[in-house]
Parts: sequence; structure tokens; C-alpha cells
Amino acid sequence: MQKHAGVAWVMSNRVDKNLSEFGGNTYKGVILKTNAFEGMTSSNARQPNTSSTAWSDSIEQALASSRLSNPIGTCLWFVTNTYFGAGNKKIVEKKVLGDHTFYRVEGY
Repeated sequence: MQKHAGVAWVMSNRVDKNLSEFGGNTYKGVILKTNAFEGMTSSNARQPNTSSTAWSDSIEQALASSRLSNPIGTCLWFVTNTYFGAGNKKIVEKKVLGDHTFYRVEGY
């Protein structure tokens, strides 16, 4: 569940940043930004497995979001821990939730 909360907060943080590179200041713009949240633009998003744990976790997260605190601060990106790295950019904030790392780089 923590990972799903982190992804939801990445979306919220990007909306708050209101940058065109993230899709602007709407959830629709951020979520549907090309290459941003691939799972939301795939056929799987349009035909979700409503019996899956990921689906029930996402529904629970959406319903509980108003009473949960932000577990990732102002992080704007996330990757699995296996692929963590920001290239040559300086990481200024980092939070690990389960098998995902959430981070923000200098300049954001």
C-alpha cells in the first residue's frame, strides 16, 4: 500500500509544480503526460484486473487519501530500487517505500 500512496503523491507533487514537462496543473494532464505513467495510458488501464491486489490497494488509497499524510515529501520521480539512479543529476531528496525509491533532483 505504501508504494501506491507514494505514486499518488508523485502525481500530486507534479500537479503542484505546474510545469509543462510534467503535464501542467491538472491530474489528467499529469497522469496522461506521454511516458509519465505508462500504466495509465496502456490497454491495461482501460481494462483493469479488478480482482488484483493492486486494484484494491489503489481503490483503498483513493478513498483514504484525504486522511493520509504525504510519505514522500516533495519527490517528483520514482523507480524500482533495482533501477534507482538519476544519472548525473544531484539527488536532493530520497525516500524508499518497499521496492520503490521516490526522489527529487536539484533544480526542482
